Amino acid sequence: AKVLELIKKYEIDSIEVARRKGDNYKHLTTAGVPVCSMQSILNYNDNRLFGDDVELDMIELDLLGAIYAARSLKCSNLVFGSASARQMPEFKRSSLYDQKYTSVASMFRRLADVYKDITISFEPIVARYGCQFVNDFREAVKFVKKIDRRNVRVNLDLANVIETGVRVDEVIRDIKYVGHIHLSMPNLAQIEHNDQVRQILRFIMNDERLDERLT
Repeated sequence: AKVLELIKKYEIDSIEVARRKGDNYKHLTTAGVPVCSMQSILNYNDNRLFGDDVELDMIELDLLGAIYAARSLKCSNLVFGSASARQMPEFKRSSLYDQKYTSVASMFRRLADVYKDITISFEPIVARYGCQFVNDFREAVKFVKKIDRRNVRVNLDLANVIETGVRVDEVIRDIKYVGHIHLSMPNLAQIEHNDQVRQILRFIMNDERLDERLT
């Protein structure tokens, strides 16, 4: 009830929810609060993108469940974070890496081709969270380019931008690959003034042709 009061007080027009915490936001969606995005989309399991073929198949099934959950909430964006699913110690320097990379890209491509009403925004995660695949914005853009689908984009996590030293001009140059944005600070610290963040947000808010470039 208190969260609903805050949403109304600050005139928040939509929210991002965590799939795995459905009971926490059920009363909000029942009250008619629009859902713009969903994160924590994989269920708790040990499957990895760069595991064996069965593991990748299980992740694809899990993503299908997330897509249906998002559709039930009229939500069109899924944030793919899931650091534990992106561990790959045995493949990092293996000759199998390119083959696995292609299989992972193909999986996202299949989903994008079938579920065109859903955007999957791939989130870069720094290595200290255990993520070994796509740690910064540059790598996320490279992966999204490989998939080559309009509804597979980058989740622009501004905390990640700050921590990994990605330049403002790099973000602006590749903004067309962005599908969703998280405004946050490293370690989920209180949001405070940061020149990089200020410049990026100013660009996003003031660029009249941004919507056109994002389509």
